Amino acid sequence: MSIFLAIMAVVLGLFALLVLILAVPIKYSVVADYHEKLDFTLRVSWLFRIVRIIHRYKDGVSKTDLRILFFKIGAKKKKKIVKKETEPISYDILTELQGKTIIKHILVALKEIGKMFLPSYVKISGVVGFECPFKTGMFFGMFEAFAGMFRFRDKISLVADFNTDTDTFTLDAEIRGKLSILKLVLKKSVRDLILKLWRDETKG
Repeated sequence: MSIFLAIMAVVLGLFALLVLILAVPIKYSVVADYHEKLDFTLRVSWLFRIVRIIHRYKDGVSKTDLRILFFKIGAKKKKKIVKKETEPISYDILTELQGKTIIKHILVALKEIGKMFLPSYVKISGVVGFECPFKTGMFFGMFEAFAGMFRFRDKISLVADFNTDTDTFTLDAEIRGKLSILKLVLKKSVRDLILKLWRDETKG
């Protein structure tokens, strides 16, 4: 009896530890600026910063570091890669995919995941101007027309430069947010997608 209770205690302890780990949110932050060239840093951390991923892009060179506690794992540094054109998906494949109900489950799940990825903090500032002042006015007219749709409209500050002799664009941005893996798994749309994929796999 004592052995059974010990096993149950271990199982319940491991389950509680798993739930605790999944409940700890994944935090992310992006700091970017564009002043004639783009520089940005993406940071992702989990388990109270025990696991960290840092991706930096500066002067056309990107670098990614994975850190667990104080250890750096698989640091990669590479130059900017020019994207190659990919072959378009054939119409037959698209038709086949559209006919499957899995697409509906994927779209619903992506919508829910997208909502969970919305940042909790946003601060964006910049200057926009075109050589033609009329274009500058048109740009800000369209921006203000759609600005009300933005959740963080009051945190976005763009200044119009009507006196520039050339096209001008500068940007400074900081974005922070978090995502809970446990909440993600508990989402009905995500569970439905996982069950659908599992059923299709077992039938196949």
